[in-house]
Amino acid sequence: MATQALLLLLLLLPPSSSSSSSSRMSSGKVDCVIVDEQDVGQGGATGAMAGLLHPLTPRGKKLWKGDEGMEATRRLLRVAQQFSEEEVFFNGEGRGILRVVTKGKKQLEDYKKSAAMFPAEVELKEVDQSEYRGPSENVSHALLVKSGMAVRGPVYARALLRACQSLGNVTWRRERVESLAQLDLQQADELVRETEGL
Repeated sequence: MATQALLLLLLLLPPSSSSSSSSRMSSGKVDCVIVDEQDVGQGGATGAMAGLLHPLTPRGKKLWKGDEGMEATRRLLRVAQQFSEEEVFFNGEGRGILRVVTKGKKQLEDYKKSAAMFPAEVELKEVDQSEYRGPSENVSHALLVKSGMAVRGPVYARALLRACQSLGNVTWRRERVESLAQLDLQQADELVRETEGL
């Protein structure tokens, strides 16, 4: 079955196949081939990035390990920025993002609770209708996530690929994959797959 979003990472064995996987990985003698139907950041798995980065659920609760994930991603973004002439961030790092209340009173109550529980991290704001330019109408409140960031997904994906390529043999292969049998996996030591329905 064909899939629209397919990302395959193939970690291939080095010429000497007698060494163990863990020693190959730690010695850095690993090739990585990324297979996707589209160019990096243009479609497939890397084109599906929403671009909003924050440690909260849609209800305003903290995600498990959300702060750790934010910090790890922040480090990756800084590395990626070094490999991009374009700005990776939409609004600069650390300016925050607004999560607009679009689902009524329940969502507003959830955001009020979040603001009370995490006052250093989030703040409930009234939305000035004259300044609001979003898709929803009659918006009255939004949750300001102070650590939130808006990221240019395609720019980030391309820059992160260049950063990875600077560290070793990483290649991007444009190919439509309808079945894993289509790929030569004879030399593949490890296969990591992210897909919709394959």
